[in-house]
Amino acid sequence: VISPARSIISLLDKLYPTPPPATGGIHETAVIHETSTLGSSISIGPYAVIGAETKIGDAASIGAGSIVGGKCLIGQETWIYPGVMVYGETTIGRKSIIHSGVVIGSDGFGYHQEGSTIVKMPQVGLVEIGDEVEIGANTTIDCATLGITRIGQGTKIDNLVQIGHNVSIGANVRICAQVGVAGSTTIEDGVIIAGQAGLMDHITVGNYARIGGQAGVTKDVPAKTAVSGYPARPHQYARKLEAYINRLPGLLQQLRDQQQRIEHLENKLQ
Repeated sequence: VISPARSIISLLDKLYPTPPPATGGIHETAVIHETSTLGSSISIGPYAVIGAETKIGDAASIGAGSIVGGKCLIGQETWIYPGVMVYGETTIGRKSIIHSGVVIGSDGFGYHQEGSTIVKMPQVGLVEIGDEVEIGANTTIDCATLGITRIGQGTKIDNLVQIGHNVSIGANVRICAQVGVAGSTTIEDGVIIAGQAGLMDHITVGNYARIGGQAGVTKDVPAKTAVSGYPARPHQYARKLEAYINRLPGLLQQLRDQQQRIEHLENKLQ
């Protein structure tokens, strides 16, 4: 076997299809607006809601209790698990998987300070999600203030991730759990972001960059580089800094010992 992992994936896909094929049934309790367009062989679970002028592609599945707002476009063979909230005018591509608890298209965190008053900035943009994207449970993706929040083709997002308004994520990106991406940040193709990392707003992470766990990224990350720590620095440099920090208690004790010796010598010379 050339690739054991690939062989296992192929075997499990045949034995346990994920997601399972749509059954083609529409539950009697589902609420479907008369102006929506439903493809063939779709599955809509109990108490799901489909809004006005929404289009759902062939063999797609909408789980129990999920809500798809008006004017949405859900691609063929996309699987939306139970308890998902998709706000209106959202686009989700083909063969994507959206796990339970995901919220797509909620308002971004945009406010304006006027004296002692905080004024809400209207969030009127959209969300577009590409083909073959997977979004883990309880992840939230905010709509754009203006324009579009984008998730590129083939990107995989873990559970409990926050994607801010106007973020643009490229193709085949992997984002681990509890990552936070602030508004208007660009993540280019092939990037990997480890768990609990935080990305500042209005920065760019270049193609195929790597961001370590719990890193705090405060400025642009060049393509094909690895960063870690807070603030995020080149990974090897960050490791050296960590090693130096761990040596500080011993160095401080050496300094105190030297001070005591000098004071002792000075006292003898007086």
